[in-house]
Amino acid sequence: MSKLKLPIIIAIVVAAAAAGLFASGMIGGKSGPTKKHVLEPIALAEPFTINLADTDSARLLAFNIALKLEPMDEVHWAAFTGAGGGGHGGATGPGPGELKVSTYPRFYDAVLTVSSTFTYDQLKTEDGKAALKEKLLTRFHEIAEQDASTYGKSAGADDPAHVGPPYHVEDLDFTKFVVQ
Repeated sequence: MSKLKLPIIIAIVVAAAAAGLFASGMIGGKSGPTKKHVLEPIALAEPFTINLADTDSARLLAFNIALKLEPMDEVHWAAFTGAGGGGHGGATGPGPGELKVSTYPRFYDAVLTVSSTFTYDQLKTEDGKAALKEKLLTRFHEIAEQDASTYGKSAGADDPAHVGPPYHVEDLDFTKFVVQ
């Protein structure tokens, strides 16, 4: 009878170990939820002063924009912010990704091109501001798609250490907004 107990005990131990590995996500199925990091909104470095589309008089829009990027996993967040890079004393100032986003020429071009199609009468209303925001977000999404197809794997966009485009903008805030 003792010879029969040993294989049963071994089978129970192996089954328990397999169940533990499965429950932890190490085998079979997906691992637990991945932590996502949300960055503070990133202000575009330069304020904008735009000639509006009004034809009857010279009208201007002066504004600043802060972009909220989509949340990042741990590895991409570390590269984007410069966190976890070792060194002494901790990082000060913006990370490498934030600097690139805040001065990204394609975002500047989009802001200039899109906002100059609006008129004073449109932008003095809440609906007009919301329409400008929506058009800018649409354009930023188009830029991310174009960048993803342009840069793709050849530029290392799938590399966890990559901090260049494509940048996926989730939302934006106007931090200053004056029409005159």
